[in-house]
Amino acid sequence: MGSRSGAQLTGPRFSQSLETGLLVMKAFTPEHPVQGIAEVASRMRASRSTIHRYMTTLVGLGMLEQDHISRRYRLGSLPNDLGAAALASQRAVRALDGELTLLRRRTGCTACLALLVGRDAIIAAQERSAAKGQGLLGVSLRRGAALPAHATALGKALLSGLDRGELKKVLSEQSLTRYTTHTITSKRRMLSEIVSVGELGFAVENEEHETGVVAIAVPVRDLPGGPVGALGLVGCMPEVGRAYLERHLGALRESAATVGGRVEPAEPLRPRR
Repeated sequence: MGSRSGAQLTGPRFSQSLETGLLVMKAFTPEHPVQGIAEVASRMRASRSTIHRYMTTLVGLGMLEQDHISRRYRLGSLPNDLGAAALASQRAVRALDGELTLLRRRTGCTACLALLVGRDAIIAAQERSAAKGQGLLGVSLRRGAALPAHATALGKALLSGLDRGELKKVLSEQSLTRYTTHTITSKRRMLSEIVSVGELGFAVENEEHETGVVAIAVPVRDLPGGPVGALGLVGCMPEVGRAYLERHLGALRESAATVGGRVEPAEPLRPRR
């Protein structure tokens, strides 16, 4: 069983066991978030007994979780926690300085900052609402969680920061998984949706990722105008609906402008010696 990364990872200092363990974790994708041993073994072209040993070890370390009824596996909370720690160093996160708390208090909604990583919107920071009916928002909004960009307002706001060529490439390389009856699964329609988001300056989510959950989001840009993230408000129906969220669009845009104005300039790449 060789490397799936394309790199030639060999030599006395290379740990093939560590590589295999990480590849097992990488097998759990947004398209295949829950899998059994046979499925992972097939994807990795390895024996079931070998994969079983690795997955049992990863469960013990908190990297994977096993459902006690179905006996199938999913990513555990520890990878999210590790990712969240890394995200804390991002420029947009450092620039928040209380803006999410302010948004939550002004709107009664959960306020989030997300960053685009690959094809996912990664929650870098969040302030959860304790208002009536809003406690139903689940672990999908925890810090470090990966949300499908095509099915969330945060993700669509992030995708709107890509140029047309990049956007087409991103859409061509992924399948638009259906999560609810409202999820957009047509790539042509999604391209049109993202272009519209860029023109309007905000994105909406109408039960596209989770039934009963609505959201609105705007891009965050630094002073030169480059995209650095997205701010969003998320709520549960019936207390919070799309019309309610859009009434707070002005506050959301003000916060995005404030955060963007605080973002530190990116450090220039140092020339190689």
